Amino acid sequence: MQVTAPQGAVRSGRLLGLSEAERATIGDWAMHAPGRALWKLDNAPGMQIQTVLSPTEKSIFDTDSGMRARARTAAADPDDAAITADAGDDPA
Repeated sequence: MQVTAPQGAVRSGRLLGLSEAERATIGDWAMHAPGRALWKLDNAPGMQIQTVLSPTEKSIFDTDSGMRARARTAAADPDDAAITADAGDDPA
């Protein structure tokens, strides 16, 4: 069974003791745009945060570049992408 990102977020939220509203945030709102997250400090309610980067910051801190490169590789040659993924790119 494949777990989607929202399902995984809800499961993780339960393990972390997040409220229903906080689980909804990480399973819905945060998934709709880059830079969105739930910040939780101590026992205070979680806060929805939208990170906005300048063009310079985007070029330095592009953490999604690897995923985009893999997607392009998979689209160009699905067999090659599968071999590359098996060669040690363990996301866990």
